[in-house]
Amino acid sequence: MNEDPSRAEISPPWYPVDSKDRKVLESEFHREIPPGHPIWGRTARAFARRRDRDDVAFVLEDAPAAIAVVHLTWTQRRESDPQWPAAQLFQSLKDWTEHLKKCAQQEPQD
Repeated sequence: MNEDPSRAEISPPWYPVDSKDRKVLESEFHREIPPGHPIWGRTARAFARRRDRDDVAFVLEDAPAAIAVVHLTWTQRRESDPQWPAAQLFQSLKDWTEHLKKCAQQEPQD
């Protein structure tokens, strides 16, 4: 899939990542994902991050699902259990942004 994250409607608590952060996030992604994980071996490009959690949105360049939201553990090593890091897959940017809108409606407002 070739999704263009510049088309994504990113709103708080999510924000776009810059090129410096992108390198760090992608490095940690590849370090943590173990064999057997649903996105093991995939080419991933970080494009958004959540301010209040360790969730990062990645475009998967070579996978059936186009977007993965991964909760990085920041262990600086490969996880031993393929359930970690937790990941939620979306078929398209549109599916991801619709999911964000639903979540925003359900979250308590300050």
